Amino acid sequence: MLLKPVARALVRWRWAVIGVWVVIAIIAALRAPLTAGRLDLRGGSHNPTEARIADGLLTSEFPRAFSEYFAVTLQGPGSFTEGRPREALDSLLAAAAQLDFVSTVLSYPSTGDSLFLGSGGHTTFFLVGLDVPGSEVGNLVAGFRATLRNALDRLPARDEYTLQVTGRAPLELDIRAVSVADSRRLEAVVLPITLVI
Repeated sequence: MLLKPVARALVRWRWAVIGVWVVIAIIAALRAPLTAGRLDLRGGSHNPTEARIADGLLTSEFPRAFSEYFAVTLQGPGSFTEGRPREALDSLLAAAAQLDFVSTVLSYPSTGDSLFLGSGGHTTFFLVGLDVPGSEVGNLVAGFRATLRNALDRLPARDEYTLQVTGRAPLELDIRAVSVADSRRLEAVVLPITLVI
């Protein structure tokens, strides 16, 4: 019985109800593209969580070479300790080091540490320390990846190498891109069904 007056009101004011929903739909459609920029994968909690406390202790108690970085992995046809693979690695290290926002590049050639090499030496990685505030790192990912890909494209046997750029900011950017793509696919399915209903 309680729903009867509601049903009557909806029928009586049906065009007003439809108008309100159309206005809401237009506002939602205009605001939807801004969603991607508001995704915060690092978390936004200001509560004293265990992870936040641990990160604060690490920052205050231990010296850090850099707080923001890119990690670059490289696979090749041979060991990165010699020959053409080593030349390829040196080219990528030089390309990374010449960028204005790079403060440090740690690698097998710079440290001599075998921890930078995979089994057999066919895989290696290097860390690129950044001299920018954390809030700006995401804006550097695409340019950094393009710089390394351009350096790799100039190598004689470019197809024999596999390059990946990861780290906190690149991973966040990639997850955000996947989330946005998934949201758009879902909206493409759900919105027509909603409009029909």
